[in-house]
Amino acid sequence: MSTIKDVCRLAQVSKSTVSRVLNDHPRVAEATKQKVLKVIDSIGYKPNSSAQALASKRTNSIGMLVGTLAGPYFSSLVSSTEGTLRKNGFHLIATSGQGSIKDEMDAVQFLLSKQVDGLIIHTGELPDQDLLDIVDKVPATIILNHQIDELANNCIGLDDELGGYLATKHLIEQGHTKIACITGPMSQNISRDRLHGYRRALEEHAIEYNSQFVVEGRLDLKNNRQAPRYLLDNNPDITAVFCLNDHVALGVYDELEARHLTVGDDVSVVGFDNSLVSEHVTPKLTTINFPTIEMGFLAANKILSLVKQQDYPIPQLLVPELVIRHSVKKIN
Repeated sequence: MSTIKDVCRLAQVSKSTVSRVLNDHPRVAEATKQKVLKVIDSIGYKPNSSAQALASKRTNSIGMLVGTLAGPYFSSLVSSTEGTLRKNGFHLIATSGQGSIKDEMDAVQFLLSKQVDGLIIHTGELPDQDLLDIVDKVPATIILNHQIDELANNCIGLDDELGGYLATKHLIEQGHTKIACITGPMSQNISRDRLHGYRRALEEHAIEYNSQFVVEGRLDLKNNRQAPRYLLDNNPDITAVFCLNDHVALGVYDELEARHLTVGDDVSVVGFDNSLVSEHVTPKLTTINFPTIEMGFLAANKILSLVKQQDYPIPQLLVPELVIRHSVKKIN
């Protein structure tokens, strides 16, 4: 088994230099760094992680809190984040809050108990003050999909208002004027922002906002037919529905089928997130693409820069895109 002494001998450097290279210390000449890394790779040296942690006062682990570990959105986000961290010698410890403030705070405390070097938090429940308190304890913290003015440089989100606008505008351009909207929980900023985009598109095209066309729903698959059932029972004249995510859209698909109505021909549907399922339903779902892979990549690189006290500028808002498929039909 190769040892650090072997690396020192073959690279002709001191033990402290090898240690600095392993801990990505900025005060190591690039040529020296590459020479050491080449030797490490050639002899297959595996540094002792415990010793590294003691020397660097780091555990080379990052904690991540998400709403749930199930579903295509979060699985894609976590996978992208974990893959980027792994390439940089860090491990991800992921846990979920299950839609409860208490459970989310418990999850944060669990991650802190693991002495993680930094936190990536995607919360739907924690108030801003709780997040500010967490950052006071762990400055290397990234907040996903939630903007806090005091933490602007540590937040990465999506322009949800633009996404809602693009979805509704597309329906209007296809001739629809009686356009409903099924939101997520209005306590969440993404629901409010996407609804605001829906309203802006209607206003720009001189279509009166009708509160009867807007129903609050859920963002998961649980009871996802309840909102579309209420909407269609009370508004049988609607011709299109903008759904706050693709799970909501699946509920609309199921409810329309139960009523012997056809997606597109009878009621057009637009989703949000561009999850894998959107390409595997019939008809394929027109939706708004949420760049979760890009968000995970940026979050991982930003948290690494904070842990290493380096600079890594990030966009605060990613740009959504309309993905046109077959669930929207043009009407006269």
